[in-house]
Amino acid sequence: MVFESAGRPYSPGYRAVCEIKASFPHHPAALDRVVTQIRHYDNDLGGWRTGSAAAGGPRAIHDIIIATRFKQAGVFAAGLPAAFRDRCVKIERRLSILGIVSRKGSNGDLFWVEKLSGTISHAKVNDALAKGVAIDAYGLLEEHGSTLFYDSRPPLPYIMAVLWIHVFPNLVHDRRRKKLHKDKGVLIDVEVDRVHRLVSKFAPRSNPQCIKRSWILASLDEFVRVGLARKLPESRYKIRYVAGIQRPMRWLVSLAAKGHKSGLSMPDESGEGGGVARQALSLVHENLGRRAGAMKLSKPEKTQAAERWG
Repeated sequence: MVFESAGRPYSPGYRAVCEIKASFPHHPAALDRVVTQIRHYDNDLGGWRTGSAAAGGPRAIHDIIIATRFKQAGVFAAGLPAAFRDRCVKIERRLSILGIVSRKGSNGDLFWVEKLSGTISHAKVNDALAKGVAIDAYGLLEEHGSTLFYDSRPPLPYIMAVLWIHVFPNLVHDRRRKKLHKDKGVLIDVEVDRVHRLVSKFAPRSNPQCIKRSWILASLDEFVRVGLARKLPESRYKIRYVAGIQRPMRWLVSLAAKGHKSGLSMPDESGEGGGVARQALSLVHENLGRRAGAMKLSKPEKTQAAERWG
C-alpha cells in the first residue's frame, strides 16, 4: 500500500509504503522473504502523483511502515532489527511499526492505530500516531473500499479472485443468471481489453494506470491452466463461472498447488463437456462442500504455490 499527502511541510508531498502483516514470520525462509520485501521498498518510488527525480523533480523520500495486529507489533519491533542485523541488511529510510486493533465506539466500529516503534518523517503524523488515532471503520471503507490494487502486481491468485468476485458476475447475461448456482455454472465470453477496463476502476485515484494489461492476460491464462477457461482467438477467453464459492482465492490456490483441474468441465468445440471432467466433478463437489477454511495445503504444496506466484 502506498499513500501520499500533498500537504506541507514536505514537498512535493509526504509518501509512505505501508505493508500490512497478520503476524511475524518466525520460519527463516518466510522471514527472508519479508526482509527482501522491505529491501525492495527501500528504493525510490516512481509513477506516483507526487513526482520523482526521474521526472525532473526533487527526490521524493518515503517512509516504510509495517502495520499489524496490536499484539504482533511488539514482536515486529524486536524481531525486524535482529533480522536485518543477522542478514547484514541496512535500511536507509525510516521504518516504523503500527499496531491496529478494532474497538467499539459510541458511533460505531473503530480502528485504533498507534505507532509503537520507529519515527515517521511527517512530524504531525508522527506525533498523532504516537498518541494513537481512532479511525471510523465505515468511513474508511466508504472512501477506500474499492481500491484493490496499488503499484506492483500482486500474486496471480489475488488477481484471479478479484476477477471471479468483481468482474465475471457482471459479464453473465441476465437470462443465464438462474444457472449460476448449478453444478456446471455458466459459460461466459470475456475479452482481455474489456476485463482490463472493468478492473481499472479498482486502481487508486493517485495511480489510476497502475493495473497492467499483462496482469489480466497472465491471470486469464492461469484460469486456463487450472481448467476454468479456454483460450479463444483474438484475445478472448471462455470462462466456466459458478457463484457461491467461499473464499475463491484459497480455492484457486488449492487447485493450482495440488496440480489438479477444477472439475468444472470446459466444453470442446462442439459445446459438449468431456468424460474426464465428469469424473473430476466429484472432486470439486467434495472441496466446495467443505468449509473453505478447512482446505489445508501441505508444506510441499505451499512451496509450489510460492514458487509459482511469489
